[in-house]
Amino acid sequence: MNKKISPGVLEFVRDPQLHYGIRSASSLDEAQARFVPADFLPGSAYSQGMQGAYVTGTAVSTAVVREAVDLMSTKEVARTDAQTSDRRFTNAVTTFVEGPGKGQPFVVIPYTGLGTQGKSGISSRFDGKFWSEQLIGRFWRTCAFIASQKPGGMEAHIRITNVAMFSRPVIDALFLHAGTGYDTVLEFEHDIEALVGGAFVGGRSSDGGLNVAALGSGLLDHGCDSHRGFGPQAYAIMDTLAVRSRVSREQVEKRPAYKVFESYPGFCDKLRDLHELVNEKSTTQQILARADAKTHRDRVPTLKQLTAGEFARWLNAGGGRGCAAEYERLFAVSLF
Repeated sequence: MNKKISPGVLEFVRDPQLHYGIRSASSLDEAQARFVPADFLPGSAYSQGMQGAYVTGTAVSTAVVREAVDLMSTKEVARTDAQTSDRRFTNAVTTFVEGPGKGQPFVVIPYTGLGTQGKSGISSRFDGKFWSEQLIGRFWRTCAFIASQKPGGMEAHIRITNVAMFSRPVIDALFLHAGTGYDTVLEFEHDIEALVGGAFVGGRSSDGGLNVAALGSGLLDHGCDSHRGFGPQAYAIMDTLAVRSRVSREQVEKRPAYKVFESYPGFCDKLRDLHELVNEKSTTQQILARADAKTHRDRVPTLKQLTAGEFARWLNAGGGRGCAAEYERLFAVSLF
């Protein structure tokens, strides 16, 4: 709520109705101006790799929106929850284009998200969202398909903007200032996403229709990331330690894993599992990440020699393998 950070935050916290729902615009600049308060820095002010909370705005010509809504309204959807979510969304769009947005050349669909850690920045997150099976991804792809068949192609009918609202340094500063009620930075970031989503997406935080959880719910933590196991939580713990210690996460990754995770019983059990596996195989090859195994060469590390980074990467890889196995199982089931 610090005005030095952004008066625009105060604006939509006080009155979310100012930035409610689906908007109309005739250009990319107008689209950004309609759903981002004037004092927020434009997306061009941030580097491509800048991480934090962001807003993606998709300005789509009304003609394409109408066809996309018709297609999504009639398409058979296997999952009842997805169908219900689709119907709420298409009804909202239809109500808008026939009411407040009537006669407008473009309709703007805002979406909020988080730029994740590592190499994944805001632009790559948008690309991933475009290809996802979530509601907003399916809508974007439907619009892109329809627009590509029309005169002028997608360039004439779709405009996209990514705006970084909170850079990672700002989120870290906010966490140190007001994050004492959160166990990890990730939990704090999820609430920022919910705050931004409730304001910009327009009240969808109540039902998660656009992948926005309610404030304080922790739904994102146990929803979209749960299939990946302990990996994301391990990185969240390292991030939190880095922020509170005011050091880089790379420095935290080099610390002994047993010290970094000593206050987390579940992680301590997993660390012992890793150590037993390394001892059983008498090698780190095909266990740790390739670069980590190369560092150890033929030596088998003791439990105290395993670093936090090595441990977190092992957890993340395990989650990825488990997820891939589950996809294979579901695909095999779907064949019969």
